[in-house]
Amino acid sequence: MRGAEWPPLSARGACAASFGAAALALFALAAAAMLGEPLGLREIAALVFTLGGVAVALRS
Repeated sequence: MRGAEWPPLSARGACAASFGAAALALFALAAAAMLGEPLGLREIAALVFTLGGVAVALRS
């Protein structure tokens, strides 16, 4: 089978990819909070930029 991959790339849209990025960021933030990691300015900025990118992807 040449170039077989499931599901095909055409089946995955930008919406699904952006949702996955947002879900991963929120999951990582929740896991860090449960482990008692400090939540600093860098983490908040990263979350804001990630969610901003998701918002831009969903609007287009």
